[in-house]
Amino acid sequence: MRLTIEQFAEMMMDGRTEACWSEVRAMTEAGYNSLFVYEQLLAPAMNYIGDLWEQNLVSVADEHLASAVCEILLSRYGAMTMPASAHEGRAMLLCVEGEGHALGLKMAHALFREHGWDGRCFGAGLPLRDTLIHAMKWKPDVVALSAADPGLLPTLAEYVETLNGIPYAPVVMVGGRALLYAGADAALPGRATRMSGLAQLQAWLEAHRLARSAAGTRSGRLG
Repeated sequence: MRLTIEQFAEMMMDGRTEACWSEVRAMTEAGYNSLFVYEQLLAPAMNYIGDLWEQNLVSVADEHLASAVCEILLSRYGAMTMPASAHEGRAMLLCVEGEGHALGLKMAHALFREHGWDGRCFGAGLPLRDTLIHAMKWKPDVVALSAADPGLLPTLAEYVETLNGIPYAPVVMVGGRALLYAGADAALPGRATRMSGLAQLQAWLEAHRLARSAAGTRSGRLG
């Protein structure tokens, strides 16, 4: 990586989208994969900016501009890495109601798509009723929920319990910083697949692909 996280974050807050994109492209051309781009560049840069904001060292405008730049980078990078077809399954991703931070969720969405999934990302704060209606209508194989605020753990638990009641039983995933807080496991008694980060999600996606491929091979032999 040619720049430090701090230097990259400064470019994002300056709105230097093309310069940021050049750095991302240089990383991919050097052989770095998506997980590295997300977890070692974009996420740390946004976390650094968030820390600066909490210390009143940057303004809300700075953070919003950086977020807008990050959105553009994710969109461009996602278009560059998306496979030609989506056949692994359907994934519905959303933040629970009250959660406004969705960049991590969008990185997860990009990983799903890169691994051949048909993904729909609803971003921040999708109400439970609307989540349930869309899940029943579209029938995704995975419903992924995100919450960063530990105060939203009861809300997250309500989503999990409700989605566990769907008759066709999709995989319910949960992720976000809220899961890092003490008591998070006790607050989520429902059946859910916990994701501690993008690396764990990528491992899950790769294992799913291998299992699906093996199942297809066995089916072909039996036929």
